[in-house]
Amino acid sequence: MESGAAVNVQTFGDLYDSSKSKHQFAFSVFGSVESRYYFNLAHRIKKEKAVRNFSAFYLSLQEYMLSNPFLLINQKASRAYQGNIQTFLNIGWQKQIQSLYLHVYAGPALFKKTLSKFYPDEYIRSWQMGIAIGLAL
Repeated sequence: MESGAAVNVQTFGDLYDSSKSKHQFAFSVFGSVESRYYFNLAHRIKKEKAVRNFSAFYLSLQEYMLSNPFLLINQKASRAYQGNIQTFLNIGWQKQIQSLYLHVYAGPALFKKTLSKFYPDEYIRSWQMGIAIGLAL
């Protein structure tokens, strides 16, 4: 399970003169729950390869929720990134090498519903992808 705060920052104005540019900020809260199936974990164990902290390929079903912005700076509510609920089918890979953690994933949205009164569901992203690099303690 994952949760946290999200900040959406956009710049508008004159791209060539930063004194005329303004930044837009929208602050939201997000949460995510994911169920994973590691489809090559048993094969890795059989070959006596490392499976430390589930170092393997996986298929997952992820439920993601982003709230509508609760704080806007230099931005109208109708222009801010709006809250939504989405279900993704992801394929991913994660590996831990000593204390270095690597994670790559991508997948289509199977279901998407906007929480906005300004935009229809078609404006919500249809795919997601990500790369994470970190330290495992």
